[in-house]
Amino acid sequence: MATVVGLGVAALPQDANARNIVSFSPHVAPGTVVISAGQRRLFYVVDIIRSFERLLAARRGEVQAEVTSARPLNDAETQELKSVLKAKLGREPRLEAKVDPTLLGGLVVKVGSRMIDSSLRTKLTGLRAAMRGN
Repeated sequence: MATVVGLGVAALPQDANARNIVSFSPHVAPGTVVISAGQRRLFYVVDIIRSFERLLAARRGEVQAEVTSARPLNDAETQELKSVLKAKLGREPRLEAKVDPTLLGGLVVKVGSRMIDSSLRTKLTGLRAAMRGN
């Protein structure tokens, strides 16, 4: 491990994992990684980064929204979804996009404890249940 003279990136341990963690988020202070590496606690750094980013988003008035779609959304669809969510939630959404081809079509949007499921898979499941008489 390199000797820690300052808290700059150059002071990081020569460990590739530590350097990768610093490049993971622009918000992480290199000193946090140096101290965590020195204490053999690098596995906590990712959780520290996520917690800090959640606090930063809350301070900015942003809300995390997880969007799952059957195919990747293009830029126009992403912008339209952001504007609709901002109008409904009153806060700026930070979208985390995922792709799940089993949805067949539509979207599943999770914001906090709320979930809006407009996927074709769910609609077909409901139709199947109605036809069976369940």
